[in-house]
Amino acid sequence: MKTATFLMTLLAAVTLAALPRANARPAAAPTPAPAASHSVALAWVASADGVTGYNVYRSTATGSYSGAPLNGSAPVGGVSFADATVTPGTYFYVVRAVIVTGAT
Repeated sequence: MKTATFLMTLLAAVTLAALPRANARPAAAPTPAPAASHSVALAWVASADGVTGYNVYRSTATGSYSGAPLNGSAPVGGVSFADATVTPGTYFYVVRAVIVTGAT
């Protein structure tokens, strides 16, 4: 099976900042703060017929999307993806359509 990967037009830049809670009160004694959890929800419009899935890539610099996709080895079957591994910072995302072109 041959697989071709095509670049889609989705590019998202997201900046996350660690913000204090609005109703937070100072503790009577110093206590460790719980780790903040952040996530980024991505959604896109389905591509042309023949798309078998999508690969999602994240980078801290625009134009640098190499390495393994965030979704692992299996392409995302739908048109959304949640990245729950982010920490405060700026991230750039690219979604690439995967199209199977035939058997080898």
